[in-house]
Amino acid sequence: MAKKMWKIVPKGKFFIGVSVTTKGVYGNTVPYPTKGMVEEKISEYFPEDLVIEKYNDEALNELVDQAAEIIYQRWIGKDYLFQNEPPFDYSEYSSKQIQVLKTCATVPYGTTLSYGELASKSGYVGAARFAGTCMAKTRFPILIPCHRITRASSLGKYGDDPNMKQMLLEREGIDVINLFRKKRKIKTPI
Repeated sequence: MAKKMWKIVPKGKFFIGVSVTTKGVYGNTVPYPTKGMVEEKISEYFPEDLVIEKYNDEALNELVDQAAEIIYQRWIGKDYLFQNEPPFDYSEYSSKQIQVLKTCATVPYGTTLSYGELASKSGYVGAARFAGTCMAKTRFPILIPCHRITRASSLGKYGDDPNMKQMLLEREGIDVINLFRKKRKIKTPI
């Protein structure tokens, strides 16, 4: 695998790492409060890659800035879309993984799907575990809203911070506490 380059973009009180290629966005981090934390995450997950100040190609810098803006806006809870669908560099993903990621990208703001529902909508009925693995291994957190995909009866995991998924969903107006509550059926004696 060739080394990728990452640019760290300041947004509000946060920093976001984004990597792009000529094919599109290769990967991104979630926002972190310090640039050093972003560098640590890039080094942890992409140890061969480099952090740069800017790309030599201005179109790539614009794509980085555009991706960082959507990540930041979604991070603070806004329903924010690209003007045009951004290109993604899906290299190293299988065609099935790409289909699941593309389906996930269409999950609307303020809604959730279970891993099983995501798998079914992607054309892979009964492949909930596969869909969950795709979400766990995505290089596009928040940009592709994998936080909107949950287990059937609980939130499931989200990266290194178990509370991050709940925070993101609550910022979208989802009542996480009641999301999985089922109405109890009360049996009355005859």
